[in-house]
Amino acid sequence: MKENMKNEAYKRLALLGIYSPVLKDFAVNNIVYCSNQTRIGEQSYGILYRIETMPQIEEMIRKAESERNIMVYHAILSELNFGTILNLLFVSPYEEEWLSDKWDIEKHRTVAYCINLTVPDWSKVGTIWVRESGGGLIRTN
Repeated sequence: MKENMKNEAYKRLALLGIYSPVLKDFAVNNIVYCSNQTRIGEQSYGILYRIETMPQIEEMIRKAESERNIMVYHAILSELNFGTILNLLFVSPYEEEWLSDKWDIEKHRTVAYCINLTVPDWSKVGTIWVRESGGGLIRTN
């Protein structure tokens, strides 16, 4: 099952237009990246970091994977008006959902486990809108 989930995660990263070395790193080395949504002037960019360089983020990802039986394939750290959010893009073990998940990604939206780092009680799974920017991903809603 984990290999099927990894293959599905790879397909989703490709659909999202992630920077090709990040895609390769995921496929070959199982490396997950975090896009730190950074504003420069009027433009937002997804500045890429390996999660292993962000120990607190890596710990939250591993905990979510273990507790929710999911595979996180990318994270987006974003500042919103209701807090700092760690958006975990994931594949669930429910293969019957994968086709509709990919349809959503083609429309620039995806299901994510959104961990509110400011107010943890507000954390939840939901649909977010994303797009590629600067090689990484940014949340647009």
